[in-house]
Formats: sequence, C-alpha cells, structure tokens
Amino acid sequence: MPPFKSETVESSLVQLGADIRVARIRQRIKLADLAERMGVSVPTARAVEQGRPTVQIGHVARALDALQMLKGLETAASAKWDVLGTAMEADRLPKTVR
Repeated sequence: MPPFKSETVESSLVQLGADIRVARIRQRIKLADLAERMGVSVPTARAVEQGRPTVQIGHVARALDALQMLKGLETAASAKWDVLGTAMEADRLPKTVR
C-alpha cells in the first residue's frame, strides 16, 4: 500500500519548515547551533527546515522551543481551529427552546 500523500499537508509542512528557517536566520542562529540546541544532527535540523514529512514531530517541537516559538505548537489543535467539530456540535443543538 503506497504512503498517504496530501499536497495540502506537504505544502503546510514546507511552509512550517520555511518559517522555522526564517526565525533562525532572524535570530542570527547558525544551523549547527540550532541542531545542538535541539539535541539532533545538522541533517535532522535541515530536514525540519525543509519541511520533510518524515521528520518526527518531537524534532519540530524542539526546533520551535529552541527558537522560543513553542507556544504556536501548543495551540495548533486548539478547539478554536476545529471548524468541522464546531459545526457538527451546532447541528446537535435543539432546534427549539421551550
């Protein structure tokens, strides 16, 4: 069975990696220094910045933490982003109030 592929997921990961790279550069941190802060190899840190879908989420979290951006990950699956769940919940509400 071939692996699941989604252009939306892949483009989101590439954008996340690019944003991590921009933050690292803005903070004037070398890739090797980011890798050291993350506790990973330089190729792994590079893979995070490239948005490779095989990168462990823990490595992404470590990169965000090293750049003091972890708060964004903490809210990624917040209920406020669950548009479908909110709509489904609203459909289950009573239609009339007595």
